[in-house]
Amino acid sequence: MSKELFGIEIESSDTCWDCCKNNLTEYGIRQYIKLHDDGSITSDNESDTSEPCENCGCEDFGLEAVFARPMSYIEILENGIIEKTCQAIRNADGHANDSCGLHIHYNVNDWRLKDVRRLYINFLRVYPAIKDIFNISQRRIDNFCKETTKFRDIKNFCKFIKLDKRTKYKHGFDRYYAFNVEAMLKHGSIEYRMFNGSTDAIRIKTCLKIVQRLGMYTKKHEKIGRFSYVFDIESYASMFNKFCNLFDLSIEQRKNIYTPFKKRAGNKGMESYKLTQFNDGIVRVLP
Repeated sequence: MSKELFGIEIESSDTCWDCCKNNLTEYGIRQYIKLHDDGSITSDNESDTSEPCENCGCEDFGLEAVFARPMSYIEILENGIIEKTCQAIRNADGHANDSCGLHIHYNVNDWRLKDVRRLYINFLRVYPAIKDIFNISQRRIDNFCKETTKFRDIKNFCKFIKLDKRTKYKHGFDRYYAFNVEAMLKHGSIEYRMFNGSTDAIRIKTCLKIVQRLGMYTKKHEKIGRFSYVFDIESYASMFNKFCNLFDLSIEQRKNIYTPFKKRAGNKGMESYKLTQFNDGIVRVLP
């Protein structure tokens, strides 16, 4: 199979283009990052229009910082690409709001279609956990990272890949799926579109590691166990710990993605809650 390469697209709102570009140059990574306008990103200002940058007076934009070329996992980490890009965005007034997304490309340029399908099946098995742990909004799912189980059958999967773009659109297919196979035709990659936007380097590196591990398990022909949707506080704690162990997340990464889970306990109207607690990398249900 092909060399393990990645591309990352970090979307941010109200970001000064000139300041961000200058910051990238100052941090020594301008050659790694391209900047693009993104009209789908909305402003946090009440008028929904950009205000001048506090630093240079230029207009702020919805901006997308994109890897200039695919990079290996080691190259990304060793050069601090993610940390420096996030810092460049934040120092240019940028931040991520609900209209922003984080997209990660995983190179499958010379994979066999049946191997790509196995990657998809592994993705489907962990997607419920990703949605619950990362709090993926229904708005994002409906508009930018739709779900589908249409590719479970290998014949349907291969048939879709071989369809021309016009026919795909005619049958309701486009690039706005959580597992975007359309990117194979343009970039030779799978695009994971489900992650919420972020300028937090730890969060982005956690998402990258999840994508990397999904590819690793698939290349080793390992089938990932199915994750169930969360119905109660006990299943959330169990799911969170199982998920973090599967993807070998560090304590720092676990703490970053952990959200306290609580539910009302006892009779209706009683102000009593059961809570989860994060301690030493493990989520437990408090008595």
